[in-house]
Formats: sequence, structure tokens, C-alpha cells
Amino acid sequence: MISILNERRPRRAFALLAGVTALSLSLGGVALADNVGIDADTLTANADSAKALGTVAPGATLTTDASFVLTCSGKNHVDLGQTVTLTQGTPTLNGATVGTDVVGATTATIGPIPSSWPDDTSGSGQDNCGTPGPAPLNDNGNSSVTIKAPTTPGSYTAVVVWRYTVSPSGSGDSNAIGGSNVQATYTFTVSNPISPTTLSAVGGTGTYGGTGTLTATLTSGTTALAGKSVTFKVGTTNVGSAMTGTDGIATLSNVDLGGRTAGTYPGVVSAGFAGDSSYGSQTATGALVVTKADQTITFAALPDKTIGDAPVTPSATASSGLPVSFAVTGNCSLGNDGTVSLTGVGACTVTASQAGNGDVNPAQSVSRTFGITKADQTISFAALPDKTFGDGAFTVSASASSGLPVTFAVTGACSLGSDGTVTLTGAGDCTVTASQTGNDQFNAAPVVVRTFAIAKAAQTISFAALPDKTFGDGAFTVSASASSGLPVTFAVTGACSLGSDGTVTLTGAGQCAVTASQTGNGDYNPASDVTRTFTIAKADQTITFAALPDKTFGNAPFAPSASASSGLPVTFAVTGACSLGSDGTVTLTGAGQCAVTASQTGNGDYNPASDVTRTFTIAKADQTITFAALPDKTFGNAPFAPSASASSGLPVTFAAVGACSLGSDGTVTLTGAGQCAVTASQAGNGDYNPATDVTRTFTIAKADQDPVTLSASRPSGFFGDLISLTAAGGNVGGFTYAASGSCTVDASGIVKITSGTGTCSVTATRAGDGNYNPRTSAAVIITPTPWTTLGFYQPVDMGGVLNSAKGGSTVPVKFELFAGTRELTDTAQVSFSYAKINCDGTAPTDDVETLATGNTVLRYDTTAGQFVYNWKLPTGAGCYRLTMKAADGTSKSADFRLK
Repeated sequence: MISILNERRPRRAFALLAGVTALSLSLGGVALADNVGIDADTLTANADSAKALGTVAPGATLTTDASFVLTCSGKNHVDLGQTVTLTQGTPTLNGATVGTDVVGATTATIGPIPSSWPDDTSGSGQDNCGTPGPAPLNDNGNSSVTIKAPTTPGSYTAVVVWRYTVSPSGSGDSNAIGGSNVQATYTFTVSNPISPTTLSAVGGTGTYGGTGTLTATLTSGTTALAGKSVTFKVGTTNVGSAMTGTDGIATLSNVDLGGRTAGTYPGVVSAGFAGDSSYGSQTATGALVVTKADQTITFAALPDKTIGDAPVTPSATASSGLPVSFAVTGNCSLGNDGTVSLTGVGACTVTASQAGNGDVNPAQSVSRTFGITKADQTISFAALPDKTFGDGAFTVSASASSGLPVTFAVTGACSLGSDGTVTLTGAGDCTVTASQTGNDQFNAAPVVVRTFAIAKAAQTISFAALPDKTFGDGAFTVSASASSGLPVTFAVTGACSLGSDGTVTLTGAGQCAVTASQTGNGDYNPASDVTRTFTIAKADQTITFAALPDKTFGNAPFAPSASASSGLPVTFAVTGACSLGSDGTVTLTGAGQCAVTASQTGNGDYNPASDVTRTFTIAKADQTITFAALPDKTFGNAPFAPSASASSGLPVTFAAVGACSLGSDGTVTLTGAGQCAVTASQAGNGDYNPATDVTRTFTIAKADQDPVTLSASRPSGFFGDLISLTAAGGNVGGFTYAASGSCTVDASGIVKITSGTGTCSVTATRAGDGNYNPRTSAAVIITPTPWTTLGFYQPVDMGGVLNSAKGGSTVPVKFELFAGTRELTDTAQVSFSYAKINCDGTAPTDDVETLATGNTVLRYDTTAGQFVYNWKLPTGAGCYRLTMKAADGTSKSADFRLK
């Protein structure tokens, strides 16, 4: 610190601070230390010695500021109200004096010194500033420096000198006035020639009420410039700067939109590039687009309500601050004043909405639903006074606190009309109950019951006099009335009776007294009885008796019907072909006439009636015969008695024709086979017409004969044998015979055996006649016995041997035939045949050793006692079978191989 002393008295010390610009103090053009004393006071300039402004483009204009600050310090003698003024002296650039158009500065003023600073006029030089001292003073930004950069690249130093003065000057301030300088040094570099730049795509977006994002693209030609600082303004307000990225785009976020509403603001965004040693400066403008802001609604849940509660005012807020509107649905309504009124029980939904405006989008509606319960209610119902039965109907009145209509119900001696009036129905108690069942808004009210007493009423009977009657007059209804309206009952005495339906019936001639009574009831006292008496005279009567229709004898008994107008019973009497039973029925006793007379003799109430007679004719009755069909019979069946009946019950007679006869005892005897017709007849009598005959015809079949027997003289026989048959039994007719199988039979019963094989069956039949069927015996079996063949003898071999011989040669075939022990010799009973066969290569062969001569011939050799058949062999080679067949069917064969 350097102090400049004033010989007379010290003055206040103050410090001058150039906050941004590098400042120093100098006296007499010589740079001094940062602290300079004036009149034993201290002026302090706390600043850097120099300020570097960086690299600028050739010819660029640099603008900076000094921002001087004056601080109270040291031991001061203060003169309040003084002002420090700083004015530019001669500037230099790289040591050469230049004009203020190259390096220029504005005048700065600090002060006046405020009363908060100490003002020590005692001259004692005490430290009146204190620690810390009063708040410093600044130049309020009214100091600035402008430097015009040369166009020649290189490094430059600009020096600016300010002279300061203190005014008004006090005594002894001569050293300060015009005598002190504050100097600032600025260094910068002028770059080489730079490339032109372009700022494009300048613009910004943001949301109303929020912040925005500004962008600009810095290029040089087609090259994006990275790492460059771009400053932005919104309108005239500097809002900051951002560095460009590799794509040349500078983005500045969270920019204050200056309260702008939603919309598009052309040209309101400014972007600037200050340039540097390689690129020129550039500015451009673009549009700011402010979009509408979103908003939300805050709407608290609504509590449940009870119908009848006061209207509620819903409250909700929008984050935008815009007013919220409401709508309701359900059992509620929204008034013009925004209050919600409860219109019924159930639920009410209140929906809060904010439709937005030019700056804010509509909010999402928020709905709050609350329940509305029914309200309670009470009934006001005054006590009811006692009544007397017969008092007029009256209307009861009660009210519900809900304002809903009250309904009534009654019990006891009263009734409730559809119009709500109570009518007294008797003496006793009447209870009226008032109810209000509630509705969709109110709960049912507790019922209120009012009871009053009803006293009994008096009554009288009105009963007019009754006129005299005649017995037989119709029953009539008496009429009387009680003033109570209760039913009047009647009782009668005398020649009359009272029906259950209340009618009076005249029961005879005489007097009838009718008494009307009303005994009262729970509502009325008994009335005095009233009696009316009238006379009943005897009545005439007539008989009604319809004509009787004609009848036919045999018709069922019938009950004649007649009536007396008096209703008294009618009696009957009959004459003619009829009778009257004790039960009053008329029975027809025959054909002819019948007269029925009806009478009524009268009684104490009726005069006798005139008799009425009805006559009818009874015709003869028809009759029919019932005669069942007769079953067919067989000749020889026993006689039988036919049965038939007539519907009249008269006896039926019979007659028979055909193969039958009718005995005197009425039985039918079968006289032969054929047809028999039996006729039933009934000839009628004085009461019945003859019946139509009924004939029944049946068939009489032939009878079977007794069994027929048959026997044979022997049970078996040989071919040609004759066997005798014997037949017996049966009844009529001759015998005939029949045979089947290996035999025949002739008309005399001789059987001939026709074969040695099979069986023989014979029967005998007795022919019968017109009354007997033929009868056949059981079959008799006769067994045929075959003949016995011996041979063939040598030279023919048997047993499957092939006899070998030359074709065309003659071979003697020898054999014998026997019928039992009887040898047969008749060649007519033997025949031969041959047939070619397949040669059996496995069969043994034997040559025929003895041959005969001549042609084929059959003979019986009586000497040898055998048949000989000389067989001239066929001439062709091959195998042959020779077969002998006897007349009874017996056969024998031998096989030959011809050479």
C-alpha cells in the first residue's frame, strides 16, 4: 500500500475495484501498486493486472466492461455525498497511441457516498469502516470498453487509462482531483483470414408453462462445425449458449420461454456464432413453437350422503390453474351455481373436466362416485276420539316428515274406503295404523297406531200388515227391516211354516202369525219384536192325469202317474184286462181293454177333486222261438231231445224230416247217414200271436266199421310162390285186397311172389255201405326168399380173376339154381348179358383151359344137373363182364380178357 498524505487533515479512504476488467492505478502515467492513498485515505483497486480476450477475427469489434467497485476500508475521514467519476485518458495499442475509435471507453460514475458509510469530520483518523465494512458501491454497469481489432493477424495489447476525480472536492483534495489514473490492459490475438459460416435450422420448441429447447446448425459450406459456441436469444433476451456437436447442431435445453402462450412465433429465436480464428461470425433467426401443455385434475373422493342432505359443492383443481367444470350422472343434479343436489337413493357420479384453452390441452376427466342412502322419516298422527256405531264415515289425517303420502290400514270394528275414509262397521274398538313405506329416497317410517272405542247403537223394526190368503196360494217372502240394517229374522205359528230361505208356506187353512225379530249384535241393541197375523181359507184342487197309450200284452207293469193341484196323493183303481198292485203298478193280465181311474178325496185344507179315468187297449203280443243250432252227428249216435223256448213262455213243438225220426217222447232218432232237419213251432194263444218256425239242419256222417283182420298162410316164399290170405271182421260189404312190393294179390286173396328180393305188404278192406265207411286191415308182411346160385364152375374162374381167352372163341359157363332145396331147371328163368369194362391191370389173369364150339346157347344139362351157357366171345380185344340174372332178381358175374 502506498499512502499519499495531505498535510492539512486526512480525508476518508475508499477503494476502487474493476471487477471484470484488469485494472491498476498509476500516478503521473506511472503504473502504481493496486492500492493508492489519497489524502491519507486509501483507494483500493482489487483487480487483475490484465485481461485476455482470446483470438478474434480480423477487423472484429471487441466489447468488454470495467465494472468498477468502490469499497470502504482503512482509517477514514468520510465526506458523505461525494461521487467518484472515471473518464478515459489516451489509449494505446501495442504501445502506440490510438484514437478512441480504436480503443474507446465510457465514463463511469460511483456514488454518491451513502449515509451508511462513516463520516468522521473530527480528523482523528479513526478506523470508522469496521470489519466487515459497509456494503461496497459499484458503477451499475455504466463502464464499458470497445476495441476494434486490426485486420493484420498478430498479438495485441491495448491499454486504457481512466482518470478519476472526487466531487464535490473537499479542502485538501488537490492531490486527487485530476491527479490519479486507473489503467486497464487488454490482450488479444487477431487470427488468420477465416472461412464464412452459415447458421441454419434455427428454431425452438417448448411447452406452454415449461421450458424449451433451442437448436441451430452451424456449417461452413457443406462441413458441419463441431465444438463451436452458439449463443441464443429468445426475443431480445440472451438465454445462453451451447456447443455444436459433430453434426454441427447446437442444442440449448431448459430455456425460459418468457411466458409465451402456445403458438408459433416466427423469428423470435436468434442464434449467433462469434467467429474464431478460422471461421467467421454468423447470426440467424428462426421460429419458436410453443405447444399446448398437458394438465391433470386433482379431485378428492366424495363421501357418501343421505338423501335429504344439503347440496354439496364439489371442488377440484387443474394443474394448469384453469377452472374445472363438473357434470353429474345418477341420482343427483347439478345446479347453475355448481352445487350437486341429491335427487334419489343410489349412486351419484360427479365428473370433473377441464377443456383446456389455447395453451393447455384438455385434461383427462376424473370421476368420483358416492353412494346416497335413504333418509329416515317419522309420521305425525293425532289421537282419534271415541265414536258411536252409526256415526258417519270420517277421514283420518297424518303426515310424514318426508312429505310423502301416508297410507292407512284399519283393524277392528271399522273399514277403510278406497277414498281413505274410515267407516264404522260395528261397536268395539277400531285401530287405525298410519304407515309410510318409504320410496327410493326414504326409509319406511315407524308406524303410528291410534285406537278409539265405538259404542253400540239402538234399532227398531218396520213390518207391514200381511193380507189374508187361501190355502194353496204360493209361498211368499215376508219383508221387514231393522233401522240398524241388520237382517230381520222371522218365526211363524199356526197353519204355516217358515222355510230356510225365509219364505212363508201355507200349511193349511186357519190362522198364521208371523213375528219379526232383530236380536241385535255387537253393534246394535235388540229391537222390539213385531207380529203380523192373517187368515188362510181352504183351497179347491184338480187332478192332472194324462191319457195312457195302448199296450201290447207282455209289456212290463207300469206305474200310472197323476197329480192333484193340492199336492195331495192321488189314488188309482183299475178294471178290465189288468190288475193294480199294492205298489201302485198296473199289470197287463191279457189282451183287451184296461180302465184306470185317478181320485183325490181332499182334507182339512182341500176340497175333494173330480175323478179322472183313462182307458187303453192291450194288443196280442208277438213271440219268438230261441232254438240253438244242432251239432252234426254220426250214424249210430244215441237219440236225443231237441230244446227250444218261446219268448212267450208257451211250449214249443218239434217236427223232423230226413235221415231221422221224431218219437212220441220228443226224441230224435238217427235212421241213417245224410241230413236231418228239426223244426220248432209255437202256435200262439189268446194273448200271443203265433211264432215264426225255426228249423235247424245237421249232417249225419257214416259210421266206422269194426276192425278188419288179415292173415297169410305162410310168412315167406320164393319167386313165383302162391300164398293164401284170410280176412275177417268189419260189419258190411265185401273184402278187397291190395299188395305192394315184391308181390301181387288177386281178388280171392291169393298172393304171388314176384321177386326174390325186397318185401311184400298186403292189406284187406271191407267196403261198407250207405251207413258205414270202408275199413282196412293192418298190413301183413310176407318176406321173399332169393334163389341160391352155385357156380360159375370151371373152366371159368371167379373171385375177381380175369379169364383170358381168344376173342371169337366159345366158353362154357356152368352153374346151378335152387329155390330152397328145389333145383331149378327152366332156362326161361335165366338170362345173360355182357358189357365192356376197363381192364384192371392189377387183377390176376387165368387162361380159360376148356372151350366149347358153336354159337351162344343156353341149356340145362340133365345129366350133369346144371345149366350150361356156351358164350361165343366178342371178336375185339378188351375186357368184358358177363352177368347172369335169374327171374327172381338173383345175379352172378365173371370177368374176361379177350386176346
